[in-house]
Amino acid sequence: MDQSNVSPGRGRGRGYILQQAVQEAASACRMAPETNVGKTSTTPEGDKPTISDEDIKNWLKQALTKSKGGIWEKYLPKSFSENFKANAPDDLIAKILCWSEVFQIDSILGGNIVRLSDLDEFPAGQKENAKESVPNVPDNFIRIWLKKELRKRQSGIPTADIPSLFKETFHTSAPEDLITKLRSWPDVVQIQSVQGRDIMTLTPRASPSRDHMKPQGEDIQVTKERISTLCIPEEGTYLDVHVKWSESPTLFCCIPYNHHQKLNTMMQELNAYLNAEANTIPKAALVQGDVYAGNYDHTWYRVIFKGFSEDNMVMTCLADYCFHVKLSMDHLQELPSRFRNLPFGSFKARLQGVDPADGSNQWSDKAKESLAIITRGRDFVCLICDRPDDHEVVSVRLVDTSDEDDVVVDEIMEDLDLVVRSPSYQHAPFEDDNE
Repeated sequence: MDQSNVSPGRGRGRGYILQQAVQEAASACRMAPETNVGKTSTTPEGDKPTISDEDIKNWLKQALTKSKGGIWEKYLPKSFSENFKANAPDDLIAKILCWSEVFQIDSILGGNIVRLSDLDEFPAGQKENAKESVPNVPDNFIRIWLKKELRKRQSGIPTADIPSLFKETFHTSAPEDLITKLRSWPDVVQIQSVQGRDIMTLTPRASPSRDHMKPQGEDIQVTKERISTLCIPEEGTYLDVHVKWSESPTLFCCIPYNHHQKLNTMMQELNAYLNAEANTIPKAALVQGDVYAGNYDHTWYRVIFKGFSEDNMVMTCLADYCFHVKLSMDHLQELPSRFRNLPFGSFKARLQGVDPADGSNQWSDKAKESLAIITRGRDFVCLICDRPDDHEVVSVRLVDTSDEDDVVVDEIMEDLDLVVRSPSYQHAPFEDDNE
């Protein structure tokens, strides 16, 4: 195979892991009998990777250092699998609980969030004195919690009761400046003196009663902002991308690498916010083409309303991931305006100039599975070869440039006899490709 020797951009993939994935894909092609096609390829029995506790600790510490607010417990198995390319151990959470000197798990808004332990920030000799230190609960969690509590009590809450309620929810003492902090949020709460006591209530415009035909309040505005979309770069342009999912060599989802981390942060905040909300939308209020929040597989996404199916389900597109799903009406909510600022940053892509190896117009299950093993959840440098076609799919070449020798995905698929070159294929070389 002719390898490109140039890195057109800073490769952020892990070359040695990609090479292992290629070997796994080749092994799957050799070993999987036809009766098993269509099933997800796995590591052969008896060859399951063993990941040490120290490796798990180091991975989680790095992940939590990047995520300032912590990571929701329910996302950890998926994050583990993406990092180690193996299923998370059944006792993963139990392990983390045993490592209390490094990590802590807090119950927030009905869910558990994993964070670095405050004790881990102190030298060994100071840890004992640090045990009484107060964990830093992010302001956005405090806002969501406070709104939820005030909506339960329309008559308000005495400010003197706020610290004890805070401790019940976050399992830690309230910061000394909590009431002062809350007073600085007039858009969320107001404090009035009633019979000698300070009573905290929601500000009127944050009332939960809303006319969905005319949305109002601090989060839902009368005029919904348009969410901008990614502008596909010109042909011949290089773009660092993360491959989110892969259906076949002619259909997979790419997210620009710089946008990927912003999207992950937004998704965590969106789910924290909406898990504390209980608003529903009347069917008559839905507008085709508008963006809403939709709950799919226990996770909230930004979705575009496409219409109703014959079985009266809501047809939507997970706008950030180019993925179409059906939802029931009770799985839709208005999308708060704060989550409309981040553009939609994904696009559907296909490998440049490839056809099924058997000469048909259908991709084999082996080709689909192998591409998924090689690309899904990994980072590449992407060469834009063609702008979007009639199906809004962009032709690309994917290359991992993190090792001395670049690895080009379409060439790997060709070497595995899973694709052939299209008759109209025109070679789109990377820089300094001497082919």
